[in-house]
Amino acid sequence: MLCYSPAVRTRLAFALLALASLTMVSCAEDTAIMIIVRSPNLTIPEDLDGLRFEVGQAGGKMVNETLPITGGWPQSLAVLPNGTRGEVTVTVTGLKGGGSRIRRSAVATFVNGRTVDLELVFTRACYNVVCPDGDCVSGVCGGDVPDAGTDTGMPDGGVDTGTPDTSMPDTAMDTSMPDTSMPDTSMPDTSMPDTSMPDTSMPDTSMPDTGTVVGDLIISEYVEGSSNNKALEFTNRGASAFDLATCTLSLFPNGAATPSRELTLSGSLAPGDSIVICNGRFATPALCDTIDMGSVLNHNGDDAYELRCGGSLLDSFGQVGFDPGSEWESADETVSTLNSSLRRKCSIGTGDDNSADAFDPGVEWDAFGEDDFSGLGAHCP
Repeated sequence: MLCYSPAVRTRLAFALLALASLTMVSCAEDTAIMIIVRSPNLTIPEDLDGLRFEVGQAGGKMVNETLPITGGWPQSLAVLPNGTRGEVTVTVTGLKGGGSRIRRSAVATFVNGRTVDLELVFTRACYNVVCPDGDCVSGVCGGDVPDAGTDTGMPDGGVDTGTPDTSMPDTAMDTSMPDTSMPDTSMPDTSMPDTSMPDTSMPDTSMPDTGTVVGDLIISEYVEGSSNNKALEFTNRGASAFDLATCTLSLFPNGAATPSRELTLSGSLAPGDSIVICNGRFATPALCDTIDMGSVLNHNGDDAYELRCGGSLLDSFGQVGFDPGSEWESADETVSTLNSSLRRKCSIGTGDDNSADAFDPGVEWDAFGEDDFSGLGAHCP
């Protein structure tokens, strides 16, 4: 089921038809997925004049709608569960003259009583690269890019993929049978089985390399400025690209123990790079990589955040479940979460994975003035 949301500046104009009696409803229902599509460099209608929304589960599609678009970015659409619960796959295809030009896909989950924001970004590098399975990164379909930690047909260079490497013979261990091919050059061949640890031919039970090192992504800047000047910067402090599509940002307002809103990230972040997510009415949107129209980036001095990727808590800001009053403040009262911009110290390479512990912003953050955006987009170059 689809609907417009009054909280989002939706520019789609269309008549809704039923997939199975699809009806127009009010967005007063809290359980929804808000699909937000934006682009930093594709224009409407020169590059794109339509969007096709597909939402489904393993049993089939619950939404399959093609809609004309007018105006500018972002384009937003709310999907209501209509009896569906749990995880769904969302695919949005950008159209021009009825032809597919670009496609993004991500997984989102209906959470009872909450609106979950799902942002999908169209970039010019992926224009006219329509991947059959959904995602394009830097002009290449995701399925065509070998994972840095998976077996690509060459011997496993010490990175275990979770299954035995069958691409080339195992030359690292003796098979516990006598070596009949040629003598061992390191010791005389005694025609007896090698007494070193035999290969048990069982698959390694370690976890496969997913291409993302947990712990690399941190919240690197926090902007709590005047009016709607709210933003967060995230930086990849690792040595390999980070898949942001596995990550969710959750807002815990006023000492709440459960999140009020959640935002699913998208795209890939190269080592050392940063991404900036801003409130929908941020004063300088050119500084933002993602505009949040779903009110997740709507903090003040006493609101906490959690950053989870792949189900693991990587970083947090503030103390979840604790209301500090109007702000968290350092022991010497020089660093405050209210009316200021905070930048993570360059010595901090991993996040705070305990969101319930006491929060002193002076320990890991440096303070700058209110509405100081000068550090956004580049952390500790």
